[in-house]
Amino acid sequence: MHSDYLTKVTAGSSGSNSSSGSNTGSSSNTGSSSSSSGSTTSASGTYHVNSNVYLNARSGPATSNPIVLNLNPKREFQITGRNGDWVSFVYSGKTVWVDSTYISAGPASSSNNSGSSSSTPTLANSTNSKSKVVGTAYATAQVNVRMGPSTQNSAMFSVRTGTKVELLEKKSNGWQEIKVNGATGWMSAQFLSSTNPGTSGSGSNNTGSNNGSSGSGSSTAPSTASMHKKSAHGAYSSAWDKLAQCESGGNWKINTGNGFYGGIQFSPESWKEVGGSGFPHEASKAEQIKRAHILWKRQGWNAWPHCTSQLGLKGDPGGYGDEYYKVHPSAKTASSASAAGTWTATYSVPLRETASTSSDKLVQIPRSAQLKQLQREGSWLKVQYTAGGETHTGWVNTSFISQA
Repeated sequence: MHSDYLTKVTAGSSGSNSSSGSNTGSSSNTGSSSSSSGSTTSASGTYHVNSNVYLNARSGPATSNPIVLNLNPKREFQITGRNGDWVSFVYSGKTVWVDSTYISAGPASSSNNSGSSSSTPTLANSTNSKSKVVGTAYATAQVNVRMGPSTQNSAMFSVRTGTKVELLEKKSNGWQEIKVNGATGWMSAQFLSSTNPGTSGSGSNNTGSNNGSSGSGSSTAPSTASMHKKSAHGAYSSAWDKLAQCESGGNWKINTGNGFYGGIQFSPESWKEVGGSGFPHEASKAEQIKRAHILWKRQGWNAWPHCTSQLGLKGDPGGYGDEYYKVHPSAKTASSASAAGTWTATYSVPLRETASTSSDKLVQIPRSAQLKQLQREGSWLKVQYTAGGETHTGWVNTSFISQA
């Protein structure tokens, strides 16, 4: 252990651990609580996290309380209360607590660290397993590597989406013993895949292209043109779906407890710096894309170094809605040229991105569905189709629909 986290005690003392739980991304307590016996009192003043410390903020003044967020080194905040060795402050309307051992009074000497994530550590605490290597796999999300096969075991470090790990022979209740960068530990098997999520291209949240390709699963980086097609789910670049597939398995509501949240794995600090409120995974997909584009404008694709390298991302992806159209004005067609009419799908028909049978299919419209006409080009109609509370806009051929 690093000596900064050890306190010398005399023989015969109670020996109660005073773990602050400051390991990066730890999502479970160590079993020892350092809660104080005193009551909470009010307090005020500016404080900051010490340099080189990534500090867990918890829902209460003890390590037995759940982690709410992870604070970067030199993060500043205004305290509101004290309880023994713990101090509280308000984050997104919630009171959270940190161990005062790892903070100092006054503002930080330099600005907060930023960025959405950090690289995988080269070596961390190891369980020193002697198990045999029986295979390899890839992490499908940013996930903790723990000391044992349970969330009750301490997290040693986290690995990024797409990290290749060696599988060891031991398994236990859905957990897999693994080895990565010389360290051995345990990962939940649900976050392991035999294929690299950054290159497989098989994720359900990709644009759903139906262009007749062979689907061979080539791992070559997508072209800039294909990255910037409008997604089936709204006016935004499909680059965001590809990034989310790599970062989080395409789960925009994910919260694994590793200190990063949502589809493209924002840290709370980065989320707040780009104007986000609450937690990233609690926001809509549209909101996450809007904030991600702000982060992109500040840091470029380097904000997601691993997945950028895996996917070959480049160019300005645009944000969501109007932000997307500002970057890709050609994607926005003229408003309806004629009075909108109502049509009915005579057959199950594909809704396409442009007025062409070679265009990408956005969604399959079921028979008898009602369509709202927006624009006409020859035998093609631009229509709106609403299902499940979501409205899709695209093109259908009049051969497959009839006017209601």
